[in-house]
Amino acid sequence: MKKNIKKQRNQRGSYTFFGVIFIALCVFLAIECATSGTEMTKLIDSQDMLVKEKKELTSRLVEVSSLNTIQEKASTLGFNEPQKVVYIQKSNEFASLLP
Repeated sequence: MKKNIKKQRNQRGSYTFFGVIFIALCVFLAIECATSGTEMTKLIDSQDMLVKEKKELTSRLVEVSSLNTIQEKASTLGFNEPQKVVYIQKSNEFASLLP
C-alpha cells in the first residue's frame, strides 16, 4: 500500500514538473511570437518608407535628366549654341585653309 502511495506521489510530482515546464515554454514562445510580430511590423513600415523614397528619387532623377532641364542648366553654365560651325573634310593634304 505504501509503495502505491509513493508511486502515485512520484507520478504526480513528475506530471507537475513537466506541466510547469510545458507552461513555461508556452509563455516563452508566446512572448517570442509577440516580439517577432512587432519587429516584422517595424520592418514592413521601413520597407514602405523606402519604397516611397525610391519613387520620389526616381521621379526627381527623371525630372533632372530631362533634355529641357539639361539645356537650361547648360545655358546658365555658359554653354550656348555655336555661332559658327566648322566642318572638317578628309583630304589628301596635310593641312588646308578654311574658306
